Amino acid sequence: MQLTMNKKHGSLQTGILLQYLLWHDIFLSAMYNTVHISSFCLLLKAAFVIAASSRTILAKQFVIHLHKKLKQKSN
Repeated sequence: MQLTMNKKHGSLQTGILLQYLLWHDIFLSAMYNTVHISSFCLLLKAAFVIAASSRTILAKQFVIHLHKKLKQKSN
């Protein structure tokens, strides 16, 4: 996963990276059952919105990863 840092998209890319790190922290908490599953589902919905409005591979890869883990957790 690579960030392209240029003047036009640099702040957007940095913002998405920070969101990714925040989501990952919440995601790990959810996997260890310290976050309620409904909060985790809301997080997944938010991730889809960000990925849909973003053209970055980082956001899209995170959504795919999050969705797979949610399916594993629900089984």
